[in-house]
Order: sequence, then C-alpha cells, then structure tokens
Amino acid sequence: MSHLRFSVIALVGAASVACSTTAAPEASSVVEPLYSAPVCPADSAGWYQAQATRVAGYLLGGPDPFVEPEHDAVACAGARTCLGNLRSAIEDGRLSASGGGEKSLACGLPVATFTLTATSALSDYDFDDAARCAAELDGCWGAGVSGFFLPERAVEERKISIDPSPVRLLGALSGVMGSTAPGVYESNGMATTVYEWPAAWVASSIPAGAPCASTALGAGAFVTKTIQALGPSRRCL
Repeated sequence: MSHLRFSVIALVGAASVACSTTAAPEASSVVEPLYSAPVCPADSAGWYQAQATRVAGYLLGGPDPFVEPEHDAVACAGARTCLGNLRSAIEDGRLSASGGGEKSLACGLPVATFTLTATSALSDYDFDDAARCAAELDGCWGAGVSGFFLPERAVEERKISIDPSPVRLLGALSGVMGSTAPGVYESNGMATTVYEWPAAWVASSIPAGAPCASTALGAGAFVTKTIQALGPSRRCL
C-alpha cells in the first residue's frame, strides 16, 4: 500500500466569552497532549513503518492487520479496539478521508500525507480514545510504530497523522482504469500490485488498502495513494 500519511482533523466550535472587567489572557493555540508521545524506532525503522502501512490500509477498509500469528492477543487487544473504533468512524461518516500527498519524511523515512476530517459528531472523548492508539500500537508491535502515528490537538483542530510507506513502480501504469503494474514498498522491499483507479467512487471488488494512482505513471515513479472501500465502491485516495 502506498505510503500514506493519515491526518484526522476535527473542527472545534468557538468558545463562548464571559463578561469581565479585565482582559482575559490570550489563549494558547496548543493544548497539552493527553496521551503518550509517539516514539520513532531505534532500529529496523522499515519494519515498524510496514506495520503502520498495514494499519492505514485497514482504516481505509483493507484487511485486518492482526491476523498473523506474530500478534499476541492480549498485548494487541487495545490496538484492535481503538483501530476498530476509528475505522467505524470513517465508515459512518464522522470522519471523511481526503487525498494522498507528495512524499515527505517521518522518522527519517519517506512518507505521504492522508487526511481524515471529522465533523462535530466525533466527540472529544472518541478523538482522545483514537489518539491513544499510538501507545496501543507500540504495546502490540513494540515501541516504534507510534513514530508513524502522530496525534496533535490544538484549539481549532485535532488531527492524527499516519505515515505508511510509498510504493515504487517496477512497471508502467497504462492510463486505463483498472490496469495494474508491479511495485515494491520502500519500507521493506515487499512486492505489491499497484492499481490505476479514479479518485471518484466506482463499484468494484479490487482490494481495499492496495496502492493506487489515478493517472498513467512510468516505471520508477512513486505512488502515495491507496484504494479506499466504502461498501461495494472503491476510490483512489
């Protein structure tokens, strides 16, 4: 799947102003974090980013990232619950996903940017619960996955950035919807299939969480988008 960077953004209503004879101090634009700070991996960064890539794919409707036998059911219980809640919020419209961006860096590795925008239907409690996924992911896979899962909360927005791996094309995408080309994830060199698919929703059974592009691309190009599923429909996000 394409290296993604996921942001969850929720708008916060303007605070009411109380009457006072003295000027109130100017509010800080930053709220102190209510959860553990993300930790970049000390080594094997690509492995940890690969787990974040699987998480990002799952949130967009892709396969369960906890099915492999390496996961301890007890250690991963919290991560499974918070990611399931976050995926449900995307599916029921409390969070709306928007576009993969250009490559950037996180923890010294290339990443792309994805954004989830939340309406007021996402409560502060649910946002903070989702933000604590960072610590739960480290509890499941080991300290380092949270380096690619960054919660931020300010007065006017709350967001979580998730940084999956980009994919390098080994062949060309032809410019025809549904065409495919081989590629490899930058994080770990694992082979994958890249799909050419539109940004608009189209009914299809192509796999959610797979890397994608909406235009023709040549071999060697980098893909930073991912197939998102909503019911029977798919789009390249």
